[in-house]
Amino acid sequence: MTVLVCDDTLTGEPYTLPEATTVAPAMESLDPSEWAGARWIGAVDLRALAHYTHLRLQNSVGYDRARLLVREGRSVRGFVEVAAPGGIVSRRAFEETVAALPAARSDCVARAGKAWPIPTTM
Repeated sequence: MTVLVCDDTLTGEPYTLPEATTVAPAMESLDPSEWAGARWIGAVDLRALAHYTHLRLQNSVGYDRARLLVREGRSVRGFVEVAAPGGIVSRRAFEETVAALPAARSDCVARAGKAWPIPTTM
């Protein structure tokens, strides 16, 4: 568990997020974004978020919104876009947007009575 001490965007007062997890960006950027329409891009697995109340976006300076690829195990649910003031995404707001995505498919999808073959790279 990560404990975060953040500045409130309205009052500037510090507060604590006792149950936050850090999410890494899809690509590292050395410079903060200067474009107001920029989105922080990353991916999360719902199974790894069970006991967290907030998501802390790593290297999120200059971004007010995030676009996240949502997975549930090996199943891709889709993309969501959420507010991320100060690099923090509320789990409640995140869950509200995830609810609109299609349900996760089983890790082993049946195909005419047979399991999909396991991909192999040679």
